[in-house]
Amino acid sequence: MILSIRRFSLSRMVLMGAILILILALNTIPSGASSHLSLNEIVVSTTGSDREFFEIAGASGDSLDGVFFLEVTSGGAIDTVLDLSGEAIPADGYWLAASPEA
Repeated sequence: MILSIRRFSLSRMVLMGAILILILALNTIPSGASSHLSLNEIVVSTTGSDREFFEIAGASGDSLDGVFFLEVTSGGAIDTVLDLSGEAIPADGYWLAASPEA
């Protein structure tokens, strides 16, 4: 499944802090939830067009409840919170969120 995040606008203002926050969120999933989720691939702030995305790997059907992606501005403020609750890892084992250009 690919979630288009056009309305969430992964932009050049995404900082490495947002990546770290996602990693921390993946490592603090409540007990009883899958502990096998990992940030598999991420591309942010590319030169030229904004072809940005992130991919979470896990077992098919693993819940993403309690996982959030934060977009942080260059000033350090949280600009966007993307709550992945209600989403699950699809059959191929990779959940992808991408900008429309990706």
